[in-house]
Amino acid sequence: MNLRARYREVNESTMLFKNSARTDADQLQNKEALTLREKCLLSLLLGDPLTKDKMGLLMEGIDFEKASQNYLLMLSRVGYMQGWDLFPKEIVPRLQGIHRHAQVYNTIRTPWLIEKIHTLLQAHVPVMLIKGLAMRFYYDVGAPRRMSDYDIAVPESEYSRAMSLLQKDGEICKDLTSPHHGQIIGDYRVIEVHRWIFKHHGEKDTDIWEKAIKFDFYGQEVLVPCPEDMFIHQLDNRSRDISTDTFPDRRINWLYDCYKLLETSGTKLDLARIAIRAKQFNVENSTRRMLLIFADTFSDIITVEDVEKVLPSTPSYERWIKRENIYQNICTEQKRYHYEPQGPLTPLRICRVLKRQYAGYRFERLERPYRSFLQYLLGVHKVESIMGLFRKYGARLCLLGGKPKGGTA
Repeated sequence: MNLRARYREVNESTMLFKNSARTDADQLQNKEALTLREKCLLSLLLGDPLTKDKMGLLMEGIDFEKASQNYLLMLSRVGYMQGWDLFPKEIVPRLQGIHRHAQVYNTIRTPWLIEKIHTLLQAHVPVMLIKGLAMRFYYDVGAPRRMSDYDIAVPESEYSRAMSLLQKDGEICKDLTSPHHGQIIGDYRVIEVHRWIFKHHGEKDTDIWEKAIKFDFYGQEVLVPCPEDMFIHQLDNRSRDISTDTFPDRRINWLYDCYKLLETSGTKLDLARIAIRAKQFNVENSTRRMLLIFADTFSDIITVEDVEKVLPSTPSYERWIKRENIYQNICTEQKRYHYEPQGPLTPLRICRVLKRQYAGYRFERLERPYRSFLQYLLGVHKVESIMGLFRKYGARLCLLGGKPKGGTA
């Protein structure tokens, strides 16, 4: 495949590793792009042989205290797949320990999840496993990630009953301001119960539940999205992280997941069918955005030109990109206010934050003129006042874990 061939060329020229002009720092300016180190790690996970030069690249400047947990887990996965002979002896126990810790961490939380699923199935509530939890049914994930929570979906008509059934003494039922999902929390364990599989209920009036595949989950029959729907859901889900600080830690994960999903399920990537299905789910913009990144990485499967043919750029797509960038900036800023003692993130602060970040934006270039940044902001988000914007984004994010000042929870 082209990706692996690309790294065979790297094997033949060790100077590319040492003298590459595109450093990690340079490439991180574009959060969509993989760094040279990440490309090397992804190729090893897909089966390319490990060499001393590649190991030198993977280990260069690594700080175990600050390195991404995802990166270290995937690095340990390479060790278990290809052997530990080329790994520095002093780090092998640490990587093996990180791997085992992730396995134990995931395992000790599984019985609680099984109990909750059993409760729902006993009450005849269908359960669909989604996101990372569902990937285990399509390929052997080993321990490439530490499951911070578990995501399940139930039919919208059963959501209220499901949340009532799952509550127990000592557990918290957190029904988020967003209508998308609620949480069951207990002893550092979290289950997110989704009433909608896609944000904004994109799957409404589609056959996603009918096309779902039945799997055995510890003696219980659960549903998992079919490979095609799983692929689109993964693209849409990761598109929301693309501009935030969390995306660099996850960009190998989603590429690896999507590749393995297609490979092990035997699903051929029919772009025309993907485009039709994405439009049915009302996620064609996010699907296009992520498919372009996927095509840039796996050009032997699809090309950027293929994506442009079936999902061309439109004025609607360009407006969506602008809205997503603003939304992600709000997300990043609300996290900063959450962890730093600067007081609640009020509607006025949201406006000031965005005004700072878009201070040089020329509004006259837009489709219609705007007299001020605030007018542009309200117009592009189709709300009438700053309070409307705050309710749409600030309150929905559950700022500071409670009712935000000046907004409704």
